[in-house]
Amino acid sequence: MIRLRSLALLLLLPLAACNDKTTTTTTPAAVTVVQLAPGDATCPHGGASFDAGGTTAYACSGANGSQGIQGLPGDQGLQGIQGFPGTPSPYVTRTNVYCDTVVAGTSTAGTLIAECRDSNDLPIHGSCQQGDRDDVVNNENAPGGWHIDSPSSSKAQYRCGWAKAQTGVTIDTMPNARATICCVDVP
Repeated sequence: MIRLRSLALLLLLPLAACNDKTTTTTTPAAVTVVQLAPGDATCPHGGASFDAGGTTAYACSGANGSQGIQGLPGDQGLQGIQGFPGTPSPYVTRTNVYCDTVVAGTSTAGTLIAECRDSNDLPIHGSCQQGDRDDVVNNENAPGGWHIDSPSSSKAQYRCGWAKAQTGVTIDTMPNARATICCVDVP
């Protein structure tokens, strides 16, 4: 690209070419500079036009060059500031884990429920054992209140249920049947 200063000198050079016998001087014409946007008919990549007394000259920008080579890696940045400490978990050791078992007696019907000791305790496992009856089948073996949408005041449970192998027969006792739940205690 031709610089504006160089172009102005080229336009004014004929005016300065006088020999020592000439005493005539002329006032140079004003130069009007117009910046040309990319897409111009004369300068497709943009540039500038220079008009001096009806004569127009152009200085056009060239097309973008190809991608250069990758530069060198910069210096290592400064170490960031230390983040805020997190909240310690209330469940910190294995000594906070407990398992409670409910054992059916001779007067217990076909359902047992084992619960965590506190509504804040975290349930981790549950199981059912049939006990001394061979004529029953386990028909309920599931957690209760373990979901995030369970009321915060309710304790997590593990429910165990049995039914007589023959339909329609009521279970009146379940000796030694067990429902177990394991939880993490809030310290």
